[in-house]
Amino acid sequence: MSDYYYDDPTEKVGAPRRNSFGILASILILVVGGLFIKTTLAANISINSTGSVEFGQGISLTAACSGSTPLLVTPQASFTNAVSSGSFYFNSVTVSGIPAGCNGVDFQISAFDSSTASALSLFNTNSSVATIYDNAGSFQTGHASNGTTVSSGSGTFTVTFTSPVALSTNVSKLTLQSLGHSAYSCLLDGVCNVGDISPSGGTIFYYSAAAFTETGATCATNCHYLEAAPYTWSGGANDPTTNFWLNGSGVYPINLTLITGTTLGSGFTNTTALITAGDATGASYKARAYTGPGGTTAGQWFNGSKDEIYQLRHSTAASIYTNNPNLPNWVQSVYQSSSQNGPGNGSSASCWSVDFQSVNIATGNAYSQNCTSNNPYPVRPIRAF
Repeated sequence: MSDYYYDDPTEKVGAPRRNSFGILASILILVVGGLFIKTTLAANISINSTGSVEFGQGISLTAACSGSTPLLVTPQASFTNAVSSGSFYFNSVTVSGIPAGCNGVDFQISAFDSSTASALSLFNTNSSVATIYDNAGSFQTGHASNGTTVSSGSGTFTVTFTSPVALSTNVSKLTLQSLGHSAYSCLLDGVCNVGDISPSGGTIFYYSAAAFTETGATCATNCHYLEAAPYTWSGGANDPTTNFWLNGSGVYPINLTLITGTTLGSGFTNTTALITAGDATGASYKARAYTGPGGTTAGQWFNGSKDEIYQLRHSTAASIYTNNPNLPNWVQSVYQSSSQNGPGNGSSASCWSVDFQSVNIATGNAYSQNCTSNNPYPVRPIRAF
């Protein structure tokens, strides 16, 4: 009996040996894969020459404004796919632990490779410095940093490059510094005041902190500024004169069923409607034809409504009136608006114009004029943004 023994419960309930090999192989694949990902993402980055950090990891350091309070700086990389391949790009930095002592400063972030002293381009093709403004603990995009977005928290911010351009493998050093706040620029940042020259080359004459709607304009329901074109916008020495509406055959009496609006925000719609109705050489057509410096704002200009031209007339912008008793940049006349007053048919049609003849800023009312006869006045294009 002892020569025949079949009971071997350990072997029967245990896992087959080939499965153990499969598990080991899977673990090996995960480890190798993990090492590959780490190699792809990671770089031995030094921050302000203090220690080293890899993408996705943070390092503590102090900045001038933080004193002995350490800040945690964490760089991040993201993968950008392409048709045949893709690459990891340095796309954001998180800074946390920021004390109240940094209120009012600008943080500036730059990146360098291991071979040159010049900062790498990070966004906007060639922008190498990302500026983040600590506005009393609320963090926002700083001067000359359009092309970045900033998410703000309590004592922390993350700046993200909208279109990153620095490969993560090229970044070997980051610098973070704090310095006095630089005022925003109308030209570079689009943060403007009345009287500033805008990025489009016009003069800001109206600003509203609350967004207003200019239907049809690029800014749509999120407009904050109105600007007027330079006085040489038409290529001449000053604003050209024309009729309220004039078709291609030189016929100026209008027989339109439409009634254009008078309120602030209706000028773009008015201009489009009048052109659609056949205006080919009149005030609206001429205003829309203006392309702005370099043609970058083509199609965005219009003849203002009654209330928009009235705002322009009474603005303090660009020394239009101050110390300019002869109004050298304006024709001492009345200016066309794109607003009708009353029915749009036949001899009963009338239009709104605004008086620019007086140098007294308190005067310059809007008044109704005949727009069914040859009655030319100057026009100045405006734009909303």
